Amino acid sequence: MKPDCRGMGLPISSCNFSTLKTNMLEWIRKRRCHTVMTMSFPMLAPYQQDADYHDAIDHSEVVLPDGMAVVWMSRWCGDPIRERLSGPDFFELFSQTASMYQMRYCLLGSTPEVLKAMRLRLLNEYPGITVSASISPPFGDWEEQVDRELVTAVNNSHADILWVGITAPRQEVWLHRQRNQLTVPVAVAIGAAFDFFAGTKKRAPNWMRRCGMEWLYRIMQEPLRMLPRYLRSLPTAVKILISCRRSFPGQKREP
Repeated sequence: MKPDCRGMGLPISSCNFSTLKTNMLEWIRKRRCHTVMTMSFPMLAPYQQDADYHDAIDHSEVVLPDGMAVVWMSRWCGDPIRERLSGPDFFELFSQTASMYQMRYCLLGSTPEVLKAMRLRLLNEYPGITVSASISPPFGDWEEQVDRELVTAVNNSHADILWVGITAPRQEVWLHRQRNQLTVPVAVAIGAAFDFFAGTKKRAPNWMRRCGMEWLYRIMQEPLRMLPRYLRSLPTAVKILISCRRSFPGQKREP
């Protein structure tokens, strides 16, 4: 399964959760590493400007629509994404299946405190899951030796799924560079989902998520970090939308 080539020129997959779950269960039976990544509005500019991130996204088996903005953009371009499927939502949804199948998780990212809180919640709410490793990587740039140590720790966990919660685009670039060395069959980059699941960051209320306003809540929480990221991607979004209308004026395309 490769990302769809959406009308807006972004390789965002339009599969629903049921289809993705079926594919992941099939991948887990294999030993080649398959990657699942997400695309949100703040990552539009990096996708156009960062060659390493662009390459990572283009070579991922699945790119989830993480945010209503990209869903709305796809509708404007006449090639609508069926539904939003954010990283935090996907982690919890799939954990229900993982608990039933008694899967093994490896958690890579964040701090020891966040990882401990995640393990406790997984134990309480999804008791069928075994967290075979939880790895808090060092801050700052990593040397090749650190990369090798992280890959070894992940492989030694013998996990069915590697969940990576660092920051975008760093997590995607790292996964893409290391995927040939990783023996875990599925690796998923979900970023802030670690903090949300652990409860160290509060997620937007359900009503804000339903009406597509989670982005505003995140900006209100962390204005100095999140607002510049959204503003940097605004010109890219405008260019995409203008290009869509010029390419397909008044044309409706099937999803």
